Amino acid sequence: MAIQPVNSVKTNTYNKYNLVKYTGYGALGFGAVSVIQASRHKIKSHKFFAGLSILSALAHVGIIEYFKHKK
Repeated sequence: MAIQPVNSVKTNTYNKYNLVKYTGYGALGFGAVSVIQASRHKIKSHKFFAGLSILSALAHVGIIEYFKHKK
C-alpha cells in the first residue's frame, strides 16, 4: 500500500483589519455620541457627530456590498 501525499496546505486568508466591524462600531459609536450631545443641547457637536455617523454608516454598507459583489 503506497503512502498518499497530504495536500492540506493552509494559507493565511485572515485579514488583520476587519473593516466591516470597525465601520459598523464606528457608526454606532458616533451615533451614540451624537444623541448624548443632542440631549445636552450642544447642537454644533451634535451635527458634527451625526455627520460622522452617516459617513461611517455609508462606508459600512459600501464595504459590505463590495465584498458581496466581489464573490
